[in-house]
Amino acid sequence: MVERKMIAGLIAFFAFLFMLLLVLNGGIATFDDEAAKLFTPLKFLSIFNVLGTQLIIGGGSIMLILYLWWRKKNYFGILLLLIAVAGGNLVNKWLKAAVGRERPPLAQGEEGFSFTSGHAMVGMIFYLLLAFFINQEVASKKIRIMIYSAGVLSAVLTGLSRIVTHAHYPSDVFAGYLAGVTIFMFTTGVYGWNKK
Repeated sequence: MVERKMIAGLIAFFAFLFMLLLVLNGGIATFDDEAAKLFTPLKFLSIFNVLGTQLIIGGGSIMLILYLWWRKKNYFGILLLLIAVAGGNLVNKWLKAAVGRERPPLAQGEEGFSFTSGHAMVGMIFYLLLAFFINQEVASKKIRIMIYSAGVLSAVLTGLSRIVTHAHYPSDVFAGYLAGVTIFMFTTGVYGWNKK
């Protein structure tokens, strides 16, 4: 299982690098235009923007840390969560500064650069980790799949909300998903090795 996670993490990482190269070379404008046309009419998705806010992800992370400390005494899990979520946020800020991509022309009230979407990237990390730790307590494979599906859906809807509000280009969001999956796979892979 650990090896499969590492392989999945590498695949997501190389897919992210491919998108990054396309963005840097200006070769993704057509994709962004067509994807934006597809998602922009779905205005109702904007309500999911709240799932990627600092209040929800930061507050959710604190609650998860308290649970791992108080109920499980899982100190390595706490370290994993801190490295993945806080570290992922720092990596996101570094990527934005390094790439320096301006936000879409219709973005209103948004600060900073565009690539990659922090909502998509950190949201993917947090919601997958939340599902991961909940699943430590679940025996049923069907329920574990449902929990992971709910985590992925929450992260995906968070990212899509950033497209429909014109806060990000679609490629910012999809690259954020890939970066988030990369960090999740590598950190939980290390967690699995530690548990062996």
